[in-house]
Amino acid sequence: MWIREQNGSTIISCKVHPNAKRDAIGEVKNDQLHIYLTSTPVDGKANMSLVKYISKQVRTAKSNVCIVRGEKSRNKAILVKGKRPEEIVASLGLNPTL
Repeated sequence: MWIREQNGSTIISCKVHPNAKRDAIGEVKNDQLHIYLTSTPVDGKANMSLVKYISKQVRTAKSNVCIVRGEKSRNKAILVKGKRPEEIVASLGLNPTL
């Protein structure tokens, strides 16, 4: 499952594609949400952009979003505090069937 609830928060498994033409949420493939970012994967810029982008998309503070796995990998796990999976799926405009 690419998204799951954990202690009142949500964990999202994703694959990040840096150096994209625009920031965008892609589709769910191979049990991962694909996220496209314009930033480069240098000096943690893509990670900072990812946190900022996800917080904006799900309408929460940047301090409520953190990378819990994969800081140096394209495959990441993101923790979103205080949001349920259903809220995040709706905010991202994805298919509501979990």
